[in-house]
Amino acid sequence: MDFSSNVFTADSLTDFLHHEIPLAAAMGVRVGHLTPRSIKLTAPFTANKNPHGTIFAGSQSTLGILAGWALLHAALRSLKVHGSLVIRESHIRYDRPARSDLWAEAQLDESELLVFLQEAQKKGRARLQITSSLGDNQGQVATQIGIYVVLLENVF
Repeated sequence: MDFSSNVFTADSLTDFLHHEIPLAAAMGVRVGHLTPRSIKLTAPFTANKNPHGTIFAGSQSTLGILAGWALLHAALRSLKVHGSLVIRESHIRYDRPARSDLWAEAQLDESELLVFLQEAQKKGRARLQITSSLGDNQGQVATQIGIYVVLLENVF
C-alpha cells in the first residue's frame, strides 16, 4: 500500500470538516498542516474561550479528537478504504490552562496503520490508538488519547 500521497489538501480537509462536522466550523477549526502521516489543526481563542479567560476544556478535547479522526480519515480515503470511522474511547490529560489560540498535532505510525488495515481486511473492522498533543503559544497544554474504529463498507 502506498502511504505517500493524500487525497486532501489542508484547505479541502478544512472545508470537509466544516461541512460534515458543523462543530468544527463553529470552533473555527483549520487544518494548518497535513501530510499522509501527520496533521496540525488550529482553533482561535475567541471562538473557544470560557468565562475564566482560558480555552474551554471541551474545545480542547474536541480538537484533539478531531486531529486523530481527520488524520485517519484522510489516510483511509487516500488508500481507497471505505467505511465508517468513529471514536470509540477518548481520554485527555490537561497539563495547564490554554490562554491563546489552540493547536493539536497527531501522527500516524506506518507500521501500526498497516496492522490496522490488515485487521480491518480480515474482520471488517479495526481499532487504532492515536495520541494528539495540544498546545497554545506557550507550549503544550494537554494530551488526548483516542481509540478510533473503522467499520468497513466493503472489504478491499
